[in-house]
Amino acid sequence: MIPIRKILYRINQMYLLILLSNAELEKLINQGLYNEALDFVSKIDNIDSKLKLLKVEIFRELGEYQHAIELVQSILSDKSTEENIRAGALVELAYLNYRLENFDEVSKLLIQSDLIIENIGLENYFPLKFKYHCVQGNNYWKLSKLEFALRSYKESLRLAENTQNDIFRAQALNAIGNINQQMGKFNEAISFYLRCISISEKIDARKYLVYSYGNLGETYRLLYEFDLAKEYLELALKLYQEMSNKVIIAVIQGNLAVIDYKLNEIDSAIKGLNDVINIFEKYNNFTYASEYSFHLIMIYLNQKKADLALEEYRRISKFTEKQPTEINNLRLRLSNALIKKHKNQLIDKAEAQKELIELANSETIYFEFNVLSLIHLCDLYLEEYQIYNQPEVLDKAITITNRIYNLAILENSFSLNIEALLLKAKLLLIQGEISLVDNALKKAEVEIKRRRIPSLESKILEEQTNLVRQIKQWVDLSSKSEPLRKRIDEQELNSYIEKIIKRHF
Repeated sequence: MIPIRKILYRINQMYLLILLSNAELEKLINQGLYNEALDFVSKIDNIDSKLKLLKVEIFRELGEYQHAIELVQSILSDKSTEENIRAGALVELAYLNYRLENFDEVSKLLIQSDLIIENIGLENYFPLKFKYHCVQGNNYWKLSKLEFALRSYKESLRLAENTQNDIFRAQALNAIGNINQQMGKFNEAISFYLRCISISEKIDARKYLVYSYGNLGETYRLLYEFDLAKEYLELALKLYQEMSNKVIIAVIQGNLAVIDYKLNEIDSAIKGLNDVINIFEKYNNFTYASEYSFHLIMIYLNQKKADLALEEYRRISKFTEKQPTEINNLRLRLSNALIKKHKNQLIDKAEAQKELIELANSETIYFEFNVLSLIHLCDLYLEEYQIYNQPEVLDKAITITNRIYNLAILENSFSLNIEALLLKAKLLLIQGEISLVDNALKKAEVEIKRRRIPSLESKILEEQTNLVRQIKQWVDLSSKSEPLRKRIDEQELNSYIEKIIKRHF
């Protein structure tokens, strides 16, 4: 018979081994070394439920969602699973559904998990409640409920502070930065990202370090600081390449390709986008493939390369067939409308106009499709006005600028709401409504001063200065009875609409 002392010793050794394994695995995950983490866990003979949950997280971050779902479901179907593990599995399943854009399912799973979390011990309560609020914040963010998302993320930061957990702090700070960015509070967003970077560097949490570098890149893109945006994205890319996460590397490379386009590095942009589309096809991630394929269509149309745009449209059609999500279907419809809009036949333009009206009026959480549809619709009305000189067509275009402005306010897209005001002022100038032009300019000036963002302010004030100059030109041209087309050309309206699209989308 084996002495009790030896049995207890072996149990303690086994328990210690599990704790060390969990700690090592968490460290690899926080460093973003997912392939190494997967290799590490594959060498452990007896994987307990906590290790299984960590393995789910690895699959999730590698984009292997089906493997992750199968593993989490095996945890939930095991009747012996402890309640805290069950709650963690439900939160993880909610996160996976968020990634797969099953937003209603996310809410249901979070409710189920919270019923368990509220009845478990404090040791497990805080980390589970933290993750719960993070996923809930993500879901609110995607549903454009930004105030609710911010409330969830702030609660997650409070829990991180209570437990003195730096990993949680970094995650929460990055998330709060994201919401501030979405709200157009760019200075505040930058501040939160920098705080996340400071903590992440201290504890070697490269996972959140690269998130914040990437998000700083996105913030500076929104500020039209494309060179600075590229610098931060390249920092993020360098770290991701060390972490060997091929899916996220491709996302960063795709975003860099989009920045190249905005910097007029067209060949580099096209090559970069094609490269990442091929990667996403390989991983069967057709949502990302569709996103960057859509960028290619916009580039080809901007470059007047209709044949290449049509060829790309056929590719995006295949992606949508393989993954017919709402967002992919919207991209397909908008691509079709834009290609028809750029054709010379009036019947094509009429079909494009009909599709753009439907897309602009569609109920979707993806507001950028509504806005892009409205901007292109405005462009079509302007083209129609130049041909027929019908005042009601110009009225429609001005009404659209009001809708873009209201959508931008609703989505806290500060720079876009200013651009909508300036576009409206240009159209009012064509109408000869000088006093209304002045009102729109003053409104834009108030918005700019309220935000106090020097880099963005200088660029928009430059547009205002141009517009004031054009008022005088317009009055002079009107007095000389110059043709309408010449007066519109002086306004540089078509190129201005192209600028808005290029800067924002």
